[in-house]
Formats: sequence, structure tokens, C-alpha cells
Amino acid sequence: EKHLAEEALRPTQEIYSKVFTLSPIATSISTADDGKYLEVNDSFLKLFGYTREEVIGKTSLELKVWPDPNERRKYLEKMIRQGIVVDEEVILQGKNGKVVHSECYSAFAEINGKLCVINLVKDISEKKEAESLRRLNREISDQNELIEKQKQELEGILRDLKKTQNQLIISEKMAALGQLVAGIAHEINNPIGVIKAANDSIQNYFERSTDRMTRVSEILRDLNKSVLNELYLFLKKGKEDREIVSPKEARAKIKELEIKLKTKGFDNPHSSAQDLVESGLENSPEEFPNLFSDKNAQTLLHLAIEEIQAAQSSKLIDMSVNRTSKVVYALRKFTHWSGEGVKTSVVLAESVETVLTIYQNQLKVGVEIHREYEDVPPIQGYADDLIHVWTNLVYNAAQAMSFKGSLTIGIARKGDNEVEVSVADTGPGIPATVQERIFEPFFTTKAPGEGSGLGLDIARRIIETHGGTIRFETSSSGTTFFVRLPIS
Repeated sequence: EKHLAEEALRPTQEIYSKVFTLSPIATSISTADDGKYLEVNDSFLKLFGYTREEVIGKTSLELKVWPDPNERRKYLEKMIRQGIVVDEEVILQGKNGKVVHSECYSAFAEINGKLCVINLVKDISEKKEAESLRRLNREISDQNELIEKQKQELEGILRDLKKTQNQLIISEKMAALGQLVAGIAHEINNPIGVIKAANDSIQNYFERSTDRMTRVSEILRDLNKSVLNELYLFLKKGKEDREIVSPKEARAKIKELEIKLKTKGFDNPHSSAQDLVESGLENSPEEFPNLFSDKNAQTLLHLAIEEIQAAQSSKLIDMSVNRTSKVVYALRKFTHWSGEGVKTSVVLAESVETVLTIYQNQLKVGVEIHREYEDVPPIQGYADDLIHVWTNLVYNAAQAMSFKGSLTIGIARKGDNEVEVSVADTGPGIPATVQERIFEPFFTTKAPGEGSGLGLDIARRIIETHGGTIRFETSSSGTTFFVRLPIS
């Protein structure tokens, strides 16, 4: 009768054995008391990169399957409490340090009179990667919405700016606004162009994700640990901020690196050298010798460079969004005119920077700006009027130098209750014959259409309204205007 029962069970045992062996899910059986592996299937060996001989008789701690022992302890405590664990997301580790995002299912079972643990590990790395891609796509979509919103805000500001032009009765202010409108489009279009190019690069990177994941998983399975570590350091360094070099220096570095890569048997050494130099990794063959000597070096470097370029594109988008935000903020402040005649707290550095931001397109090519700002307290003043003063002084200085030279702006405290803003240029200076007249209304040395001669007269009146003074010093090497204002 016992023999008949055993014969009846044999087909069932064979079925369970085949199910265990053929299961596509990594499955293991280990002892409950010391955690030694008694049996694992082929899917387990493939997922974690071990041979059967390396696993049987060892514990998960010895094999470092759990990179964090505390997480393993929490998992076991939960299993002891519940008797079974279902659909638990954990992070495990393969032989070469490969990170395995997993869903684990575990239960106790008595096998041949001994309490054991049956573990099923489902690899969800691709699912996690897909979730990450979806999250990044959402971030890009949010950034695109922000860009579109800023664009609409800018269009509204430009419309308001044109309306303001028509309403101004002072021709000097109209001339200043006309100069601004000419440069604003360039200031916004440049970062938007950068954002579009960077966004296209990231989109292309995502479109190739499935193919890239397949190739990476095939290579990393048998990758030497030293090569893997160098690949990680290579990626880390490539994502750091790098020094900008001139085109001439870049060409020299590419040429030198191309020779090195050619000796290592690279199929397209020039293209690879160009990618490495552009990513600031021209010294990588010496810094990561194991990586560059690996049989899969070209494929690994190509995949790594793609990831580095995607990260760099993300940084460019962030920088460009910040740039457009700064311009929009400055335009808002510049075009706002309260007309209330009420003094408010004015931070002088912010007030001056608003004008420099607006005029950056006209100044950035030939004018070198030096800022000498001391830490001074805010003053009580008319913010809109003061912005008009800085606009006049900065643009006059740039015109005096024909937009080529050095512009130095200083902010300093003078005594207990005064601050001084200075604007210095390196132009030819103001001729002695006209120095006494430059604050007179309608007096100008500019060509017709460039100014009405009201700018400095208006600036003087605004400063006097604040209880301050404006003066200048001039020589053949430049002119400096000094504006002194009371703090309160």
C-alpha cells in the first residue's frame, strides 16, 4: 500500500520538478534556519550571474544578493509575522554588482522533514526603467509647458511695451524703449533654440531606450567588476560640469586623442575622440584603462556617451529656462510704471541688474562688465524712476565707447546714511567745451534720432527728488558718473 502511494506521487513530483526547472521566474529553495541555498533554477542563475556550484550551500549574505543586510532583516521579520510575503519590491544584487529591481514572493514549506523557504524573484528592472522614462517625459512636458507660458507672457509684455511706447511723452524714454525692443527677441530666441535642440536630443535618447537596455543587459551580464566600476566613474565624471575650451584647443585635443584610439583599434577613432572631448573626457583612456581595453569598449563608450549627452541636454534646458525667466522678470520690472508716487524699499543691486539684463544683447559682444557691489542696505525710493536713471547712465556709457570697452558699476556705502552708485566707461571722455551743459534739457552730442537730450536732465531731476546728487568725472581715458542717495 505504501509502495502504491509512492508510485502515485512520483508523477506529481516530476511535474513539480519540471515546473521548478523551467519556470522563467528566478526560484530558489533555502533552509529556514541558516538560509543556505538547497536548490535554484536556471532562471535564478541567469538573473544573478552565478553558476550552480557557486550558489548551492551558500547563503544570500555570503553571495551579497542583499546589498543592504538591514533590508533583508526587515523582509525576514515580515515573513515570520505573516508566514508569506507577496509582491514585495526590493533591490537585490547580482554577481558583478548588477542592480536587480525585484518583486519577491516567499513562503515557508516543509521539505523532507526540514523547514525551508521558497523564494520567487521577478525581475522588474525594465518596468522601473519605463517608469523612470515616463517620469522624465512628464518633466520635459512640464518644462515645455513652462516655456510656452513664458513665451506667452513675453508676447504680452512686448505688446504692453509697444503700448507704453505710444503713451510716453518724453522722447528719451521712447528712444530707450526702441533700443530694447530691438534686442529682446534675440535674448529670448537664443535660449528657446537651445531648449528645442536639447529637448530633441533627449527625445531621441528615449526612443532608443529599448534597444539600449537590451544591449546593456547582454554586456553587463559578463562584465568584469573593475571594468564596471570604471564605467560608473566614467559616467559620473561625464555628467560633471566641464571647462569650456576654444575651438582651436578642442581640435588639438581631438587630433591627439584620435591617435590614441586608433592604436586601440577603434572603428571610428575621430568620431569617438570628438564625443569624448565634447564631454570633457579627453583624458579618459589613461584614467580608465580597463574600460578602454575591454572587448566591448566601443559599444560601452557609445552607450555611456549617449547617457552623458542626455544629462548635458537636461542641464542646458535648465540653464535656458532660468535665462528666459530672468529676462521675463527684468522686463516686468522695467515695463512696470506704478505712477503712485509712493516710495518703496529698493535693493540697488537688483535695480541695476534689471537694466543690465535688459541690455545684455547689446553689451555682451564688445563690452566687458565689472561689478563692484558692496553689501549695502535697501534705500527708500521710487523704483521705476531709479531704473530709468540706470538705463540712461548704462546706455550712455556703452554708446560713448561705441559698445567696445569696459563698463564698471560700483555700489558702496558712504557714511551712516548714504549709498553711492557709480557707472564708469573707458570711452574718450566728455569734451571740456560741453561739460557744463550735459545736464541741460535738450542738449545732446548724439546723432539725430539717437536721443533728445532729455536723458541726463530727467536723471538729475529724479535723483534730486530722492534728496540725492549726481556728478561726473571725466578724462581722455573714460567717464564716471556718481549717484549718491540717502538710505532713508
